[in-house]
Amino acid sequence: MSDKKKLRKPIIKLEETVELAKQRTIYNEEKKIKKKRELERSKNWLEKNIPSKVEEVQKEIEILDKDTLTKREYFNKLNDIKNSIKKSTIDFAITIKEIRDVHNVTQEELSEELGLSQSSISRWIKIGSHRMVSNYTQQLPMSFTALYELTNLESKMKKDLGQREGVQRFNKLFESKMIVPEMFHDDVTQLVNTYQKKQKLIKKKKTEQLFHESDSKTLTYEDKIYDLKTLVETKKWFNTIVLIPSLKQLKEWKELNMSSYINENYPITDLRNVTHTSSIIFLMKVKVEYLDTALKCLTTWGFNYKDTYLPTQKSDSFESGKNKFVVLRGERGAGGFKDKPLTIKSEDTNEIMKYAESIGNKPYVLIGENEEGKDWTICID
Repeated sequence: MSDKKKLRKPIIKLEETVELAKQRTIYNEEKKIKKKRELERSKNWLEKNIPSKVEEVQKEIEILDKDTLTKREYFNKLNDIKNSIKKSTIDFAITIKEIRDVHNVTQEELSEELGLSQSSISRWIKIGSHRMVSNYTQQLPMSFTALYELTNLESKMKKDLGQREGVQRFNKLFESKMIVPEMFHDDVTQLVNTYQKKQKLIKKKKTEQLFHESDSKTLTYEDKIYDLKTLVETKKWFNTIVLIPSLKQLKEWKELNMSSYINENYPITDLRNVTHTSSIIFLMKVKVEYLDTALKCLTTWGFNYKDTYLPTQKSDSFESGKNKFVVLRGERGAGGFKDKPLTIKSEDTNEIMKYAESIGNKPYVLIGENEEGKDWTICID
């Protein structure tokens, strides 16, 4: 074990210091009161039994009285400590930022020297870099965790509302006295939760408006072949999607463990219509070997698995289907599948498109291959 590790300083938790200060003050006050009572009892006994010792005990009582604070003095002292802790918290954050800027000190160096984890150092830097520590110093909460949550709140606002409006909305929290020095972490958390609930309601209303517009508008078609990025940027929506992925794509998706990574890599989600009066149909042709990956993709892109179309077997015996193609069907939204055909004539892409037309609604999009089809948008990526 290195000397650095042996001498590593304990992790500091500044948010706990106020409570510790209160407990320490109360303990000292109780200790002095108890000591004074003991001295008074001793004095009474000495007056009766050893009068010569009384003066000595009386001096101890007088000294103790001088050190004992009144209730108001204790309150004043506690407020001084509280303000001192708040100033120290802010100074600590600013100083960490300054030493990084001036001496290019790494987070690892700070972690070793201060006995704090690197994630804690990162939070301190974020607080020290925020304009609120200079613009709204008097209104800031004293808790480290509360200050860090406030920096996160502004990040959320800028992401939801845009840079300019997000900053303005955050500033208004101080200007309207919604953020005050008496706040602790739980208070800030409540403020964050209130904001997020309001944003969810706004997004819900926007989604409902999109539903309404989607159900009532007529979409136009262009005789053009797109790549996926360009197609997504056109903001076109489709009610029927047929995907013929390449082997390379399937291998990539298999390696991407998190669903969000798959959608970032191939944002089929952005092509779905947002109708709530009919189903969105999704058909995907894959080899059985990649069936697990296809099912994961289906869920990632927001479709419910409904069926698998298998090639017809020539005998009753069971055999490996690893190298055979199947077609998965997923659905999203309202509408049923009753009385619709359940057979695709072959694994040929043109036949899959015909089947999609028989069970789905316009507009149609084929992704992965170039096949001619009336009212079909083609995307090759």
